[in-house]
Parts: sequence; structure tokens; C-alpha cells
Amino acid sequence: MNNLSEEELYLLLVYVLDRHSDEDPVVVHNLQPFKEKVMEIYELQDDKETNNTVLLELVEKTGDKYIETDYVVDGSGNKLKDPLTKEEVREAKIDIIGE
Repeated sequence: MNNLSEEELYLLLVYVLDRHSDEDPVVVHNLQPFKEKVMEIYELQDDKETNNTVLLELVEKTGDKYIETDYVVDGSGNKLKDPLTKEEVREAKIDIIGE
């Protein structure tokens, strides 16, 4: 996460917020270090104005009024995969330990 640009971090946070429940305690816990950025995203989604140039550029690049993640693609033009569920993360960790 520390290696991401600010634009990439905001986009990742929007992507996670779009795809996971913000009522899930694991999601809430994992987003705690990014609380200020998440609140900026929520304010933008609630039609509040922002002076954050990174968020404004993401809106311009990805959507009409909001940051739209449905059409974001990777460097090869492939649609981004959905973030892993808690169970998928657990399985991936077990697979790594088993190697």
C-alpha cells in the first residue's frame, strides 16, 4: 500500500468500498489507517464539493460525477478482478504456508 501513488490508493479504496460492506467489522478495521481518505470519498459520493485534486482527476478519468470503478482496467486492458473475500484471503494464506 505504501508503494501506491495517491491516485492508485484512492482508486483502490473506492474499489474496496464499492465491493465490500462497510458494516463488515473486518473491512472497517482494515480501512482504519485510511479513515481520512475514506471520509473524503464518502463526502464526494454524497455530492459534497471537494478541493482534492486527486479525487477530482479520478472523477474526470473514470466517470461523469463520481469515481466509477466498473470500467477500470489494468495495464493490459483487462478488467480488474473483484477484491478477495475474507474466505479467499484465508485460503490464499493457507496455500502460501503449505508451500
